[in-house]
Amino acid sequence: MVRHNGYGVSKLVLCAGAAPSLIQRSYFPSGWSTAAIAKTWLGEEKLFEDLGKVHVPTLILHGVNDKVCLFPLAMAQHEYIKNSKLIPIESCGHFLFYDQLEIFNKELIGFLEII
Repeated sequence: MVRHNGYGVSKLVLCAGAAPSLIQRSYFPSGWSTAAIAKTWLGEEKLFEDLGKVHVPTLILHGVNDKVCLFPLAMAQHEYIKNSKLIPIESCGHFLFYDQLEIFNKELIGFLEII
C-alpha cells in the first residue's frame, strides 16, 4: 500500500497481520517466522519501515494467543502506524475470524461504518 501511494485506500484492516523483521531489533519482535517463510522475504526487510508511512485509519485485529504471528507484532504495528486501533482478542489464536467470529465481525463492521 505505502509503496504505491495507497491506490486510493481510505482504510486498512490488519487481521493477524505480519510485518517482517527477520533480524533481532531492540524495538520490534523477531524470530516469529519459520525458516521457509523467512527465505521468501529476504530482500523485503524494508517492509518494516513502511509501517510508519501508513497514514489511513487502520484497525488491527489480533488474537492474543496467536502462535503464527505473535501478539507483540500487533503491538509494534499499533505503535508504528499512527492512526491505528488495536483490538486484542482474548482466547484466540491465528484464525480470529473463526475462533472469535462474533467479536471479529462486530469490530470489523463497526470500523467500516465509521465515516
